[in-house]
Amino acid sequence: NALKGAAFTAATMVTGQNLPIDMLMYYDFRPCAFCGPFNFYTMRPQKPYYPFLMFSSLYQMGTQVSVSSDDDAVYALGAADKDGKTALLVSYYGPHLEKPVTVSVSGLAGDEKLWLLDEKNDMAQTALEIRDGTAVITVDPYTVIFLK
Repeated sequence: NALKGAAFTAATMVTGQNLPIDMLMYYDFRPCAFCGPFNFYTMRPQKPYYPFLMFSSLYQMGTQVSVSSDDDAVYALGAADKDGKTALLVSYYGPHLEKPVTVSVSGLAGDEKLWLLDEKNDMAQTALEIRDGTAVITVDPYTVIFLK
């Protein structure tokens, strides 16, 4: 399942960022029969491609910021740029996924945008409702969101 692979990839990248490792590799990224990010025949991006795009955007911001989760199946990583703008990558991946979860993000300015990677969307920009500086987003298992 490509979506499950994408959520796993995002969760692994988040975990790797928070471990004392020097490198994290993905084999094989070149378009071939064993490549998750690209379709072998059309060379078009598939669901596992998008966590790399999201993580790259976080990396370019420059500074990791603290985020937390009270659910072992929710992996989150945040970053900020020199102007204080922030971004958040969240992957809902775990062994006992049975229902949607709610992700609550506080301290928002109100101009953030949400991209969704799920069964129906390939990092599609989605409506985001913010109330009193907090966004509440409900996601299904194996969903990855990017908020910036």
